[in-house]
Amino acid sequence: MFVLFNMMYTPFNINTVSEETLVEQIESLLNSCDEEVDTPYELSENVIKLTDILYIYGELYARAQRAYALEKFQNNTNETLLAHKLKSESTEKLPVGYFSALAQQQMLEQKKDEYDLQLNVSRLKYAYDATQEKINAIKKKIDATKYDY
Repeated sequence: MFVLFNMMYTPFNINTVSEETLVEQIESLLNSCDEEVDTPYELSENVIKLTDILYIYGELYARAQRAYALEKFQNNTNETLLAHKLKSESTEKLPVGYFSALAQQQMLEQKKDEYDLQLNVSRLKYAYDATQEKINAIKKKIDATKYDY
């Protein structure tokens, strides 16, 4: 749990916060991180802020995964139904694969939307991973600065 803008986030209430608000809070936390600090205390403050960002990225990532999974399911179902509809409307005896290919062509725009959602999932995962790596680097820097004092 952490507090931002007088709001306590838990796994039970973060889902009620809009994506726009979560993105604003990520940006605010990033802007409040000071890259120039060098004391263990100041560095650990950055770690805390980045950890809060991880929590928000995790929520956004989960939302994006859900949206992508639903879109993919819907597209697969629609594509199968379209292929069967095209086959039933045809007077020619062609293999089902032919009608599946026609359905895929007709579903191109919906598939592009699906791929955009998949891209968003990947972006959030990479942002999450990169933030974790940055936290680890700061922790190593904290350990190294302990010997300077």
